Amino acid sequence: MSGIAGWVNYTKKLENSPIKAMIKQNAHPESRGGEEGFWVSENVLLGASGADQPAILKRGEAMVVLVFSGELYNTADLARELTLAGYKTDATSPLYTILHAYLHWGTAFLNKLNGVFSLALRDAEKHRLILARDRLGVKSLFYTPADDGIIFASSLKSLMAHPEVTPRLAADGLAEIFATGPGRTPGHGVLQGIHQLLPGSCLIFDQSGIKRHKYWKLATFAHEEDFEETASSVRELVFDATRRQISPDAGFLLSGGLDSSALTAIAKLALGRQVTTLSVDYRGNDKHFRPNAFQPNTDASYVRRMTGFLKSDHETYVIDTPELVESLYDAVRARDFPGMADIDSAMLLFSRWIAKRTPIGITGECADEFFGGYPWFYRPGAEEMFPWARNQAARMKLLSPDLISMIQPEEYLQARYEEAVSEIPFLPGEPEKDAKMRKISYLTMTRWLPVLLERQDTMSRAAGLTLRAPFADYRIIEYMWNVPWEMKYRHSREKGLLRYALTDILPDDVLWRKKSPFPKTHNPNYIDAIRELAMITIDDPKSPLAPLINKEEVRKFAQSLTRETDIPWFGQLMNAPQMLAYLIQIDFWLREYGVGI
Repeated sequence: MSGIAGWVNYTKKLENSPIKAMIKQNAHPESRGGEEGFWVSENVLLGASGADQPAILKRGEAMVVLVFSGELYNTADLARELTLAGYKTDATSPLYTILHAYLHWGTAFLNKLNGVFSLALRDAEKHRLILARDRLGVKSLFYTPADDGIIFASSLKSLMAHPEVTPRLAADGLAEIFATGPGRTPGHGVLQGIHQLLPGSCLIFDQSGIKRHKYWKLATFAHEEDFEETASSVRELVFDATRRQISPDAGFLLSGGLDSSALTAIAKLALGRQVTTLSVDYRGNDKHFRPNAFQPNTDASYVRRMTGFLKSDHETYVIDTPELVESLYDAVRARDFPGMADIDSAMLLFSRWIAKRTPIGITGECADEFFGGYPWFYRPGAEEMFPWARNQAARMKLLSPDLISMIQPEEYLQARYEEAVSEIPFLPGEPEKDAKMRKISYLTMTRWLPVLLERQDTMSRAAGLTLRAPFADYRIIEYMWNVPWEMKYRHSREKGLLRYALTDILPDDVLWRKKSPFPKTHNPNYIDAIRELAMITIDDPKSPLAPLINKEEVRKFAQSLTRETDIPWFGQLMNAPQMLAYLIQIDFWLREYGVGI
């Protein structure tokens, strides 16, 4: 799978070897074997894994070079517009279309792109480097200022392959891991001196230094359409986004819920033929599943309902506990950070299985954030803190007193929350209820969604799979941002507007099914396996985690863990077993990445 990296320094001649090492780290073992390309000058080194890169375009005295990781969904539209402006561009080439767009619009070309990407563009005539990331930040881009220059890469491990980058954690990085984690503050690279380019942002580096600006942000204004017009607009946007991202060889990740079922039904209509559907389950869940507030029912019966309705070519992948636990480590390697524990490793295993059947998967992710699907949208007081980060006291109890004193987790989390709230573009004079829901929506979109998008992108990319999420089309997000809450909550149901807009394409029982998240294991042997692994970890005298935790509290917690232990501490799926698994992942990350403190 594609990845990019580069090194620019205007005061010294650069050696090629670091950039080659960085590019080799941009892919994981399952996805290696593709092409690698480089553009080398005395002061600028660019590299990419992926076919036909870098892309180089000359027009008169101007020469521009592009390395690109991601996908563009409006190449043909842009090519038509550029052709009318006098450019000879190829409607089948996203990279050269982007280069022509830059020559025509300058840095404003970024506002023209509909896709997911991280990119680096070298303008030789103007002696500048442009780094950019897609609006939602589906594709990542890390950078560090270094010795009168800049080093960047689309993955952390690629950046760390450069000899001038040393992985160290300061107090704020530790707070990111132990207080906000597995979420992260936008722009924070966790490791000292490392930054992550913000979603919808552009960085320009030239001989005057680094300049950053947001090329995209939400615009707030009064919504003028009535409900019927709004539903029609939503339907049109969802249909168009789906048509742009599907392809004849795509498989559809089907849970039997509203979002994945709707996209699959739309795709079948658009393609005019049978589609391939793919589901995931866990060994033992048929016996051990217990309903709860977050997971009211299992997917299996709804998957059967939809595959019968669609007459799809369907397969289900069943994950067993040993491979789920074993893949906790590979999931860290894929994300480059400790993450959502077995929720990550399940996605990695599922992606590996899908990749053997199709190169592209279509997922229903990102509807809940914009249409009001999460339980916390309906919880009193949810807007007073990050609503997915509950039970902080239970988390902090497992940390060492020295670490708590160093990072001040409650104060750190409060500061990050206030920072997020200060960014919200409220509508002057809007009703109190709408302002409250706008706040929850913004927090969810900018602080919660990135964790899920990173999970989707990194786990699938590690498996050599491309996953696409039509609901993440920025046009849907821009539109839904200003739709009043009473419309989103039509019929007093979560995602009521979306359900209404899609009324005629799904069976009623699926259309009105209560939201249920990505499935997780309910097999009690997972708790046993995690408990055993946690004991091995904390008893290891060489564990880098040891000085950061309260060993006796972790031991007591692990030994007391049962199926009835209920500590939903991060989102819908991260409960007590995942709290232990997260500590295991932190220990592995510190070792594997050689992180110093």
